Amino acid sequence: MTPSVTVRSVASLAEFRAGSRVVRLAWRAAFDHIIPEADLPPTELDKDRVSELKAAYETSSAANESHIVAVADEESADTGGAVTGGESIVGYARGVWDPAHTESFAADDDAELRALYVRPDHWGERIGSALLSSLESNAPAGADRLVLQTFVDNEDGRAFYRTRGFEVTGENTCEVGAESYQTVIFTKPLEAE
Repeated sequence: MTPSVTVRSVASLAEFRAGSRVVRLAWRAAFDHIIPEADLPPTELDKDRVSELKAAYETSSAANESHIVAVADEESADTGGAVTGGESIVGYARGVWDPAHTESFAADDDAELRALYVRPDHWGERIGSALLSSLESNAPAGADRLVLQTFVDNEDGRAFYRTRGFEVTGENTCEVGAESYQTVIFTKPLEAE
């Protein structure tokens, strides 16, 4: 049975950490054929990374960005995310609006989709589409386009973005561990309100 899912802004450090776990699990499942095992993120956090996440959460509200989660109503205790009252985090997205913090491929009037991940056991449930829609509607006035980069070898991700109106507008590289990987830049015009 597909759980009921609500998409909303991150409401606590626990949700932010659970979103981080979603990212790590999705990276391991989606990119294991692209990135060597040693360079994939661990499923559990060490103390240093926990401290880094806490600091990032504390400064995220001051930054010009948006952190969004997909919260599922699930009664399972082994959900892989934060569980409170039968709810768990099954998706996470991050948008960055500040030109001082976007990647070099983003123009000053672009909003950058920095992260969009769904827990692998919830792939195919349209959670990624809901997260993307929420991020698009939360982009600031004046942002003309939503831009992102993904690995060239991420065929599923490229197909996801193409079917949602994005077009390839460039190429780039991304460093993971000691390796450099080819990426493509996707762009989608944002509708003016």
